[in-house]
Amino acid sequence: MAQQEVKRVGFIELGDIGLPMAKRVVTSGFETTVCGHVIRRKPVEETKSLGARESKTPKEVAGQGGK
Repeated sequence: MAQQEVKRVGFIELGDIGLPMAKRVVTSGFETTVCGHVIRRKPVEETKSLGARESKTPKEVAGQGGK
């Protein structure tokens, strides 16, 4: 039986372009990690409600690729 590869994607900041992209990626079944701005929490919370995970730093987002 073949092992299915996990598709991981990370987003650092969720602005006018990144938020729609992140939402599309999450709803397409990718394991998604986001790191947003502390002042603009709404985009982070939106993507988390769809299934994304939140990282506290961009370094943590980058580190998700090797797991």
